[in-house]
Amino acid sequence: MNVTAETVRDYLAHEASEDELDRYLEVARERRSLLVTAGMAAIQEGVGVALGKMRPSYLTGLTGTVNHVEWAGRRLATIQFDEKSTAVLRANGRAPEGVTRHYLTGIPVSACLPR
Repeated sequence: MNVTAETVRDYLAHEASEDELDRYLEVARERRSLLVTAGMAAIQEGVGVALGKMRPSYLTGLTGTVNHVEWAGRRLATIQFDEKSTAVLRANGRAPEGVTRHYLTGIPVSACLPR
């Protein structure tokens, strides 16, 4: 029998018991944690990133390159944003006129998605 994501979803939706659902949720949380940890480990100086879900929301989806990573109670990055993202920052009052590639510090590494 070939197990696919679709067959697993169908089983969970129609046949799984409460105990099976609880175990599935536990395994899914563990897997998500491993993926986040692996993604965070990939965030190093020189890596291209896109920002995941962030507040303020205009930051979500901005792209650039990691310029620096530091530990300040948690891993934080300084990102040099590309021209398109710098224009978004400028439109929101976060980058000065005339700057084509703006830096922001204090971005949580957990919000950085490698590209």
